[in-house]
Amino acid sequence: METRAWTPLRQRFPNAVQLRSRVYKVATYQYVLARQQNREGVRGLSDAPFAAAGYWAVCDDAVIRDDEGDVSLTPKPGIRPPDELLLGTDGCYRSLVSCPEVRALGPIGESASYNQEGHMLHINLRTKTFRYCFLEYPSPPDQWPYAIAIRFY
Repeated sequence: METRAWTPLRQRFPNAVQLRSRVYKVATYQYVLARQQNREGVRGLSDAPFAAAGYWAVCDDAVIRDDEGDVSLTPKPGIRPPDELLLGTDGCYRSLVSCPEVRALGPIGESASYNQEGHMLHINLRTKTFRYCFLEYPSPPDQWPYAIAIRFY
């Protein structure tokens, strides 16, 4: 999913299907978060919405859980993400945090995300470009992420 930030969504993904106000499905397991304003914050433009970030996710509910904080949605993390998102690992939590090649790309941040009611959504592993979302803490060592947020540049 090679897309620059703030590209008009329909220019890059003419067949995108809107699932929620900001969430669009662009292909199987591929999603885009879009905003109604452009990079400068201007709203009401004819080429809106604009791509802000990408996702690989096991299902629609996975992206919506992350974007809207809806803990009632419980995606099953049983699908292996594509190799190009795994940074030379098998994609499991244990591999991502312990791989020297991943660490050589820069620091790996680990945090938890909570919704507004204080319920934990997931554990995040962050690199410069990707944020891997794992449902459980501690994450089972061989669990794949249920979603991977992709930073657009």
